[in-house]
Amino acid sequence: MYYKTNSNRYYKIKDRKSVRVPLEEANSNLFKINDLTLKEMKKLSEDKIENNKGMNKQQLIPKFIDLVKKSESFEREVRNYLNENTRNKEKTGKPKPGDLVKIIVKPYDRGVVKVGIVKDVLTKKQEHTRGHKVRLFSDEVGRLIKIIKKK
Repeated sequence: MYYKTNSNRYYKIKDRKSVRVPLEEANSNLFKINDLTLKEMKKLSEDKIENNKGMNKQQLIPKFIDLVKKSESFEREVRNYLNENTRNKEKTGKPKPGDLVKIIVKPYDRGVVKVGIVKDVLTKKQEHTRGHKVRLFSDEVGRLIKIIKKK
């Protein structure tokens, strides 16, 4: 499993230790701890990390990583969770103005989801790894999760 530190260095957990890896290797790996939202991390570690309720994501990540290093069963649980979420992600394609969509609004780790009609597509690429950025008619900006209905 891979993760990124505050100093923008990438590591993988191997044999209960952190091993530094190049950016290309980290980006091509499916099992990234940083991809978990704060809500998901708290859910996975709720009975394993004390007082995780008041923590933000930056405070929780180091404790979460230590827990993954110490417990093989927890590492398997996180790996399975990440594997399921990666497999279940749909390729949505590029939305068009007028499409009814579901988006996630910043800060992304809070998981605030909105539904609305696309006013503008702010991402120029045909495909985007984190989801196309769109502006809704309600002037909310967020990343695309799913196209509910095409125009």
